[in-house]
Amino acid sequence: MRLSALAVPALLAACKGEDTSTSEVTTEVTTPPVETVFPLPEDLASIDFVAAYRDAMEVLVTVSTQEPWLGHTQSVTARGPGCPDFWTGTFTLPSNVIVGSDEGLSWYDDCATADGTQFDGWVWWEADVVEAGDPTTVDGRTSDATRTIEGDAFVSDDNGVRCEFDGTATDSFYHVDAATYSRFTYSTTVDGTVTGTDAFAPESLTPDGYRSDLFMFLSGGDVDSFEARGNVYLFTPQLHERFDSIEVDLAFTGPNGAAPDACLLEPLGWVGLRDENALWYDVVFLPRYEDDIVGEGFPNDPRSTCDGCGHLYIQGIAQEQEICMDFSFLFDGTVPLPDPDDYVLPLHAL
Repeated sequence: MRLSALAVPALLAACKGEDTSTSEVTTEVTTPPVETVFPLPEDLASIDFVAAYRDAMEVLVTVSTQEPWLGHTQSVTARGPGCPDFWTGTFTLPSNVIVGSDEGLSWYDDCATADGTQFDGWVWWEADVVEAGDPTTVDGRTSDATRTIEGDAFVSDDNGVRCEFDGTATDSFYHVDAATYSRFTYSTTVDGTVTGTDAFAPESLTPDGYRSDLFMFLSGGDVDSFEARGNVYLFTPQLHERFDSIEVDLAFTGPNGAAPDACLLEPLGWVGLRDENALWYDVVFLPRYEDDIVGEGFPNDPRSTCDGCGHLYIQGIAQEQEICMDFSFLFDGTVPLPDPDDYVLPLHAL
């Protein structure tokens, strides 16, 4: 019989009459330094984080239902007789999934027009616009517009992809324009992939499109506010030739209609950027006051002061660096707003 190497010393010890009792040996567990687990980039000091986050927010506010809607409405003008087929009501996909609605319109086909434009997939859309009043009066003119687009569609021609949309997008725009008063609210959600030359001009900040799961809300005129939650994955070109994703959870108050104690320098929340090595760089803005977050205090002065500065984290690891931002551009007209007239795509236009 062959004894294991561990068993032999134990048997020899027993033969010599030595104590064979065992004692527990405790091995100290050490945590490796975080820099060995998540090594920081060698060129970290050269990254202009202020410019990167500012540019990221300028890209973020262009991600709205306006792009997939534009791509759809422009590409469908290339239709030909019977290509694509248009539908009212619901229809069933080959996967037995029922799409569409009793409201709105759809196209669903796999075809090519005489000039070579190819339609593949489906799109369902619905829109409603109500406008009334006179902007020169005290009551003013009111515009109330909503729209939704869903689909899994690919439209192309000899020049490439005209429009690719896979997902759901919806937005609503409300505007009151009066002689002495103005107010607007705009909310949009894009959950899907959007690409194509009909959706994005060459000078667009995202000319090759994006994949998004983003909600945004903006109000202005009498009360300024901005909210954004979600993420955007950028197709080429990458932001600053480095970052391919933006993630955000922000709530922000602007100068008009703000409460006396509101912090106008920085939002509540955080903004994150991901680089090509999948490292996340998050700048976190902490509340100004301890009671800004209901039921949860932030006794961490001076970081919780209203100074426009957030703290930098890389892969969740706090850095010494603070990032000080100016978000006032969110309320100066930089955020593109839709035109209510663009919400309508009547059947006779098809």
